[in-house]
Amino acid sequence: NIVEGLVSRLPDVEEIAADVKWAESVRQLPDKAQRAALAIRLLERRLPDAPESQEGWGKRDSWMARARWWLREDYANGLLFRDLRDAALEGVYGLPDRLSANKDKFLKHQQMMLPSKQDLAFEIRPKQIMQGLGALGDELSEWSMATRIVRSVAGYLADGRSTAERLEEHRRRCDVLLRRANRVRNAVIHGNNTVPAVVETVQPLLEHLTASVISAEFQTLQTDDTISDILDERRRLRADELSALRGGDGPSEILFARGSG
Repeated sequence: NIVEGLVSRLPDVEEIAADVKWAESVRQLPDKAQRAALAIRLLERRLPDAPESQEGWGKRDSWMARARWWLREDYANGLLFRDLRDAALEGVYGLPDRLSANKDKFLKHQQMMLPSKQDLAFEIRPKQIMQGLGALGDELSEWSMATRIVRSVAGYLADGRSTAERLEEHRRRCDVLLRRANRVRNAVIHGNNTVPAVVETVQPLLEHLTASVISAEFQTLQTDDTISDILDERRRLRADELSALRGGDGPSEILFARGSG
């Protein structure tokens, strides 16, 4: 129990609590370049070394090599989840006359993909979204932005190989953002100027990576596994999913089997 651990001042629990406090404090900093550099500092402290050589990414203990090895696949999976979420939101709430003539259709798709919960929140159901986007796209107005988004996502969810290509695009995007984040960090360390618009693009990546590491730390309190064990299990799961998609398995049969994100 985390609360009991804090009360008993167990070192492992206090360390994790300190990391959570660090991450939250970093998110509040007004200087985005400093936020990026300090988020990377947490990754440097917590990520295990990369077990294999990665040409062009520094030594196995460099933060980029470690982040790429342990977290890239999960980040790509998170971007695909975001694709699904955005398409469902745009499509369901982009239905024409959704509060009048098409109210029944709106309620049907909403309940299937984005069922309401308490306090104006809603649940995101990735498998149901994957299965229902095609039909939703057929009910949207032609040439609308919602139609373009829904049909685009439905297109690369049509079969496993197309979905695998999209995941590979997201992996390449992660590589680009890792290098960009490293340049921002180096600029901060050496006192050079940064471009705010460029710095802004790496914030979602770094927030995702630090949250992944902290969640793995919390998992170590509930099992006998190390952070390396937990991150490796996640990485291997993503790799197995990608392999199955490349082999032609359907996306809704393979992806998001363990929760919604």
